[in-house]
Amino acid sequence: MRQPVATRLRLLLAGKSDGRLRQLASRSLYRRRLNKGIEIGEYQPQVLHAKLIVVDDIVFGGSSNLDPRSLRINFEIMLRIHDAALAATVRVQFEADLAQARPAHHARPIGCWPGSTPSSPRSSCASGKAARSDWSGGSTAPAVVHPLP
Repeated sequence: MRQPVATRLRLLLAGKSDGRLRQLASRSLYRRRLNKGIEIGEYQPQVLHAKLIVVDDIVFGGSSNLDPRSLRINFEIMLRIHDAALAATVRVQFEADLAQARPAHHARPIGCWPGSTPSSPRSSCASGKAARSDWSGGSTAPAVVHPLP
């Protein structure tokens, strides 16, 4: 039986969106991910719509979302390319893009209204502070998985 390998998962997600409701829905899921040790950054310069994943020496890229419509109805595609040089190049770009991201430690606890605190009338927050991510980052790849040393 293979031993599990510790990994570091970093996500680069859209910090700007043309769909405010979609962005709020997405952010409602941050806390659970942050609590699991996943690092999340929100890319600030522009809307981010890339789908690019790097795992070891494999790069996945394309237009498909991970939902039934994208996978079964729309004409979308994802490519799997096993190439160490390409994976290294994508990681360099990820780091450059990550430098322009805001860490997602600002994510509110689930159920909080924007701008609310535990004492505000519309709040269902358990605490005034959201989960924090240990952000060390300074990337177009939304996700990069690194084995930890």
